[in-house]
Formats: sequence, C-alpha cells, structure tokens
Amino acid sequence: MKKKLGMFVSVIATVVALIIPSAANATPEDQLPIITATVGLQDSGFVTKDAAGQPLKTLTVSGDEAERTLTAQTLEGETVVIREFSAVPVELPKPKTTEELNSDRRLAVEKGPVWTSPADHKLWEGGITADEAKFDPADLKPNFAYAVASTSVSFVWASPGTDFEVERDRVLVAHGFGSSFEEAGLAPGQEYEYVITSTVAGTESSEGAQKISRTFRIKTLGTAQKFSAHVAPFSYQYWTTAYMHVTFIDAAMTPPLESYETFACSGWPWEQVTFSGDDRSWDFPDYTAPFQTLNYRTMMFVNVNWDNPAPYTLYLTKNVGATHIYVNGVLTDTRYATMDNMSFDSPSASSSYAQLVLNHSAGNPFCSLGAITYHDEVRFYRTSGLVEVTGWRYPVPHHEAYVRLSTSGGTEYWNTMFRRTNSGFDCLLGYCTKDSYYANVS
Repeated sequence: MKKKLGMFVSVIATVVALIIPSAANATPEDQLPIITATVGLQDSGFVTKDAAGQPLKTLTVSGDEAERTLTAQTLEGETVVIREFSAVPVELPKPKTTEELNSDRRLAVEKGPVWTSPADHKLWEGGITADEAKFDPADLKPNFAYAVASTSVSFVWASPGTDFEVERDRVLVAHGFGSSFEEAGLAPGQEYEYVITSTVAGTESSEGAQKISRTFRIKTLGTAQKFSAHVAPFSYQYWTTAYMHVTFIDAAMTPPLESYETFACSGWPWEQVTFSGDDRSWDFPDYTAPFQTLNYRTMMFVNVNWDNPAPYTLYLTKNVGATHIYVNGVLTDTRYATMDNMSFDSPSASSSYAQLVLNHSAGNPFCSLGAITYHDEVRFYRTSGLVEVTGWRYPVPHHEAYVRLSTSGGTEYWNTMFRRTNSGFDCLLGYCTKDSYYANVS
C-alpha cells in the first residue's frame, strides 16, 4: 500500500486494521482494509487520531520526551500501541568546495606536517558531565514512529521526499515515494521484522543518494493477550551503551608515492616512499575495547553511563596508531598523527537519551596534505536499546563501527554497526564524492 505525502510538517502515517466479517455476510467491499487510527509527525511533535480525525483515548504513557510508548483506544474500543522516537536536530559539516580545498592545501604546504613523537603520544581520555550535556526537551523534534494494532502496522519517518522499499521477513512487500508505510491483514499475536530503506537524493552536486535503512521488530497485538508484552521489541539498557568508530589500512604497506607526491610527504622525487598499514581485515571488538592493541589508524569511542554518570555521563576516548615511513624499503622514522581535529561535539544527554557528534580529521604525520575525514551523529535510546548513526566520510581508508549493548545481568556484547571499504588514497585530499551512511543497532 503506497501513499504520497507532503513535507515533514504534514507527514501522516495510518494504522490500518483488516476487518473480516463472517462468511455469510462478507462481501469484497467488506473485506477491504479500514483505517482505524493515525499517528503523525509534525514539527511540534507526534499526533494520534482515529479515522474520523478525533484524538484517541490515551490509556498509558511511559518513557520521556525522546522515546515514548503510548497505548490508546479508538472510539470503537480497538487498542493501538504507538512508539515515538525524537532527537535534537544537528547539522553536520558539509564537504568543502574545490576552492576551499585548494586554499587548505596551500596553507597546509606552508605549515608542513603536524605530528606527535612516540615519546609524547598517549591515548586521550575525557568526558562530558551531566550538566554540560543537559538540553531543553523542547529542542527535540520527531524522528520516527510506528504503531501496532492486532492485524496492522504503520510506520512514519522524518525524511520527506524520499523513495522507499519495505521488506517484511526478508520479502519485498512495497516500494513507493513518501515517508510512511502501512500494512493490514497481519495475524494477531505474530512477530514480524520490517526493514524500511529510504533513498534521499543528494542536495549538492558533490553528493550522491543516501540510503537510510531501519529495522523494526514488532509483534501484533493478540486478542486475548496483554498488549504490554508487544511493545518492547528491543532491550532496555541498565548500565552502559557504547559506540566505537575505527579506521584502518588493510594492507601491510601503502602503495609507493608518485614522485610529485613525495614533496608533501617528507621525501624526494627520486626516492621510493611508502608507509606502514595495519595488515588486517575487519576486527570485531572484544572485552578489551577501546583499549585493544593499536591495529588501526584512528579510533574514537563514546560510552554512555546511564546509572552512574559521575564524573562523566559521556565517557570519551580517542587514539591513533603509529605511522612508519620507509624510504627505498628502509624504515627511517615513526610518528603519530595529531588528535587535535578529532573532536566530540554537540552533546545532549538525559537519564534515558543521549547523542553526540564525532568530527574527525586526522592526516598522515609525515605529509602536509590529506586527512582521514568523517562526521558521525550518534543517538542512544536507553529504553529500547536502539543506537543509530547518520553521517558521511571521504571513502578512505577502511571504516568500521560497532555498538556495545548491556543486559540486566551486567553482560556486555558488541554488534556491528557498519563496515565500509577503501576507495583509494587519492580520496584523502577530499576530491572524492562523500560517502553518506545511516545504520542502527538494537
């Protein structure tokens, strides 16, 4: 079922119930899906109404402004469960124009490489206090929501003007244009997994289309079951939740520099100059993360302390691996890149919601030009255990991101957020098209 809707402020998603009367009285028209309630996204918040446009009768409300669960009833007495997710809007930095990049190159060449010696290098640790991360709940804007009834489900998301595809239990069930999807005719008390992938076209000539894929695991309401059992499809975070973004070079050595590149990288045109890589593939974190062996170029880590926010509600760590330079096959020096431009910005945190922006730019410590660049906005929802990231990078080198969740018993486990490959070291200069991404884990 597809429905074209307007801009973000007027996006409306419908919760559809399929009513099937007895065979003796049934007609084809009687068996058509009938709209019983709507959940909508507006700039001021979420709105729920019945088919006649009247407010639903709210039975229970739990959670806070960032993540709420509501149970409500239509005038006909049908129960609907709504999950609402909001976030504080943040605008990530945009890729630089060609003129800006050229200007940066001139300044970088004049300044020369920026680096830290092995004797001075160490892992950086810090944090953000609860007071520093406090935000006004009025700043929250609708992010996405879904509603579940006994035989229907409805989704709405804050990405206007998008193409989308919907898979239910790995089967394509719909594709269309807009920011909502509804489906009726589901079995009561049944579990389903929906994957909704929306495609947002680039807004600049240098941008490609961005695919945003969200996974929802829902359970329709059973006629004789308590609906409270159907509205917690994820895992409540009792203690901590963490996110880690790592960049690495999979080869043991980088390709030799071209002769014209050696001037900017501490070499001469007649020399063969190469740098050490990390000589590995994807590396799933273990219990030592983020203090694992330095088998990476860079690492940024954030840990949300839900129940023990002192001294920091957001504990932060960053680090870089050693870079070795080889001239004509001989190791001549070792340096570390500066971490000055790896920053944690725009924090917001409460007892059940947190978000942070990771702004990352780190160059080769032997080169005056080029940098590993990415920008992540990470959101943590405590009640559902949902963590989502939206961001972009220049596609070099390999990037991997992971989320660590916790259980009520104190057990912690990692999940893969995304893995993205290296498109070529020329992208370090920023002349490649940016690689946008969205991912979520729960």
